[in-house]
Amino acid sequence: MGSWDCYCAICGGPFCTLSVAQKPRSQRFFRRHGLSQPQSSSSAHANQSTEDDRGDATAETGNNGAADAASIEKITAEDELEDGSYDPDVISSRKTAWLEDLHILMKGEDEETGEEVGCVSGVGRYYDSAQVDVDKGDDPNFDPQAEIVAYDGSFPFHWPCFEILGTVLEGKAGINGLNKLKLYTTMRAAHPMFASRLNKLDYGNPGPACDQWWFSEAGKEFVVIHPTATLKKTTALIRDRWMKCTQVVSPSDRLRRAGADIFQRLPLELLAKTCNMLTPESLFQLALASPTIDALVEDKPFWKQYLPIHMPWSFELLSLFDDESQTFFHNVDYKSLVRWVDQETTPRLWMRGPFMSIANRRRIWHVCEQMEPVYSGRLRRFPLSEEERRRSELMMARMGLPPRQLQNS
Repeated sequence: MGSWDCYCAICGGPFCTLSVAQKPRSQRFFRRHGLSQPQSSSSAHANQSTEDDRGDATAETGNNGAADAASIEKITAEDELEDGSYDPDVISSRKTAWLEDLHILMKGEDEETGEEVGCVSGVGRYYDSAQVDVDKGDDPNFDPQAEIVAYDGSFPFHWPCFEILGTVLEGKAGINGLNKLKLYTTMRAAHPMFASRLNKLDYGNPGPACDQWWFSEAGKEFVVIHPTATLKKTTALIRDRWMKCTQVVSPSDRLRRAGADIFQRLPLELLAKTCNMLTPESLFQLALASPTIDALVEDKPFWKQYLPIHMPWSFELLSLFDDESQTFFHNVDYKSLVRWVDQETTPRLWMRGPFMSIANRRRIWHVCEQMEPVYSGRLRRFPLSEEERRRSELMMARMGLPPRQLQNS
């Protein structure tokens, strides 16, 4: 097998220096991938100084016929280089440097009681074949003499990802409230032998692949962007959108034309509870069908309850709804604002601009949510991964057992 890369247990990303192209994408690249060519800088160097000042436009899929025609072209060495590197007009090497810093979660002994505890290392580096070198850090229970092999009794992670995990598992207490031994046990239950990340977790689609070595896949720049890198910029963009989102129809007008809407008969508290159970897209679809629901979702107090449940990863939007100074904006179209943020931050291929950071945070947040039931004790073990389920179904078939027994095993 030789050498191999290990990946962050939380985001699934690498700990290595990434491949960022030295020059902007060629016209052939955009044609081969069926993309419209965005306005780009003249060089990678220009991009490094201007990338934070770009808007939030995304590359859009172009003519399918052009993409099909390009697909039959012979793939050249230059094509392979472009496909195996990140776009310098989307992300710079400086913006991916945070990935190289590694920390380790492992078991140790309490220096006072001798009891088994979880502990976290200082910053370190990944070398090869699961070998890492880390500083002791601030955790008094971490043994700097311990032999560390990634995913063999220890779990590597990026610190920004660890902070997101702490927020998901412990709320406002964050990493200060984490039970490191419980977290260690949780991670151990989420990976098999000889793993290079937590195989029982879904790292998103699109998301990072789990190959022997990291591949800098074109179009997935958002996967390697710092999850809070553009916090101030995206907050300003959302605030600007907030000020421009004005209702065309007032909530009272919507209620007056509700007519025979069956939801109009339900108590407001029941309506709010029902809506709080829906995903954003389902809620928006229901609002199109019901003027009563449409009026409800234009109410700021409703969103202050809804957002922490369904969009807790949107720190920017939550901060604006919690900011009482925003109350002077009248007739804000909250539904359109929230829908816009939801769409702009949905993880997808070929993203560009500052909302990539929230998209990666959103992806990482959902990875962390998968650990919560086991960490909290609500579940004893993780559900079978797709690969484990296929292997088990194959084994059941060979034994002549019906697939249903797999569900009850």
